[in-house]
Amino acid sequence: MSAQTRIRLPSIATSAHARGAALVVGLLILLVITIIGLSSMRSTLLEERMAGNLRDRARAFEAAEAALRAAEGWLLSQGSRPLTNSGSPYEVWTANGPDPDTSNATPWWFENTIDAAWWSSNARSHSYYLLPSTPGYVVEEMQFVPDSGTLNIGTGTTTGRWFYRITARATGADSATEVLLQSTYAVRF
Repeated sequence: MSAQTRIRLPSIATSAHARGAALVVGLLILLVITIIGLSSMRSTLLEERMAGNLRDRARAFEAAEAALRAAEGWLLSQGSRPLTNSGSPYEVWTANGPDPDTSNATPWWFENTIDAAWWSSNARSHSYYLLPSTPGYVVEEMQFVPDSGTLNIGTGTTTGRWFYRITARATGADSATEVLLQSTYAVRF
């Protein structure tokens, strides 16, 4: 090889402008990774809170449903029509008997004065082991519906079914989690 044919190797830039570029690029990549990590942690915490709230609501729903079924079982176990009353404490209320303000169109279970203290003093309680508070229910006698197509000539009695509205309330582990359930239940006495 002669002195004239030299192979030129690319030179590494060593200028003053390029000396901190790797550090700046590395710091920018680290910043982006940190932002992605923080946002994923934030969304994970939000999802965890949402799952906890959903679990709390499901427990309250189960407790209210258990109270509803207990009231239906109680009605079914009665040998004769239970007595009704419009005042508390009573096993069966008259229709809309719990309503503190009958002058408005708001159903009694949505009234502002019907709170946790009202439920604890006026509703029948049903023990439910999963929650710190006891769910309760209110039974209202709605109406009697005679059987159609029956002729009760000379018997003096009319056969039919009594309809009851059952309203059950339960709260979750957090007292702000409240579930109200209702059913209409028909019983023949």
